[in-house]
Amino acid sequence: MDSISSLSKKYFEKMVSIRRHLHQYPELSGQEELTARFICEQLDLLGIPYQSNFSGHGVVALLQGDLEGDRCVALRADMDALPIQEESQHEYCSKHPGVMHACGHDFHTASLLGALMILNYKKNKFGGMIKAIFQPSEEEYNGGANFMIADGVLENPKVDYIFGLHADTGFGPETVGFRPGKYMASADELHFTIVGKGGHAALIHETVNPIYIGARLLLRWEEHFKELRNQDEPFVLNFGKFTAGNTNNVVPEKAFMSGILRLFDEAKREQALKEIEQIAHEVCEQHGAQCEVDIRRGYPSLYNDPDVTARAIQLAEQHLGKEYVLPLGLRSTSEDFSYYLQEIPGLFFRVGVAKTNREEVYPAHSSRFDIDEKALLTASQMFSLLALDFLK
Repeated sequence: MDSISSLSKKYFEKMVSIRRHLHQYPELSGQEELTARFICEQLDLLGIPYQSNFSGHGVVALLQGDLEGDRCVALRADMDALPIQEESQHEYCSKHPGVMHACGHDFHTASLLGALMILNYKKNKFGGMIKAIFQPSEEEYNGGANFMIADGVLENPKVDYIFGLHADTGFGPETVGFRPGKYMASADELHFTIVGKGGHAALIHETVNPIYIGARLLLRWEEHFKELRNQDEPFVLNFGKFTAGNTNNVVPEKAFMSGILRLFDEAKREQALKEIEQIAHEVCEQHGAQCEVDIRRGYPSLYNDPDVTARAIQLAEQHLGKEYVLPLGLRSTSEDFSYYLQEIPGLFFRVGVAKTNREEVYPAHSSRFDIDEKALLTASQMFSLLALDFLK
């Protein structure tokens, strides 16, 4: 750990420079061409071989240890940004209007490159292969992870364990957080078109008002899923869009509703989706309308391997100190890293990025999101420690 810590400090300014460059030139999901090119340039400087244009703009680097060993450990960083106009004033603000690294993916990528600097220096100390996955399109359904897996990113060589991390503004940059088992929610988009019968609003018996039917539908769902909402695990069925018509004395023919479903159990997810659709058709038919249902399935729930997590917690406590290792609660946000964890054992953990001055701490997806860059030390060290320990 002493050598890993000292190496992370040695490469700290380089990691900061990488992170700030990425922050200045963010790219949206599926458009990460310049980001990928920059990553390849950094790998060229390190002399680490890689495959570019993987599932679009993905980059997969392979670092072979000098000692004997046949295990392969994967480390993953996502690299896409969000369609947000940055409002901060620092010198490394986004130069791309309307696009911003507001979720820390620049930090994730810089941390993984920092870990490769450390591990490349120490490759005469380990055997086996480290596979670094720089993944595009995490922020957009169906998720870049899904496509990279389909294109064989976990094969040739076959990956034994995989690790990913995420920035967290809930604690400081010396701290990491873990949760074994269920951790993050599945994510599905729900879209409904209620088709009634339009007409003059004063002639109520000549119309079938889709607005009233949509309101009844919302109340029916609320009552039906009351028991699930009151259980220990969060259950999120929520609607953010309800549109219909454009004037007060005309009943529109159609109403449109869109919402989300988030939960932590795949069996419950399947049952809930089935019941949501059934209820939509029942309520509409009862009131003389039709319902067009479009369910867009998103990421599955994220499940951290309990044994891998326990080992990682012990490793973090030994090398960072127990006071810098926190338990995490369930999160109703989602993450496409869950696709990897459906295939092989691994862990998704969090690294604190909150600044000491809490007035400067803004949450992820905020137009003023920023990090304490000392978190690059912690993140690159944890990536390195996990890779070396799980190659044994």
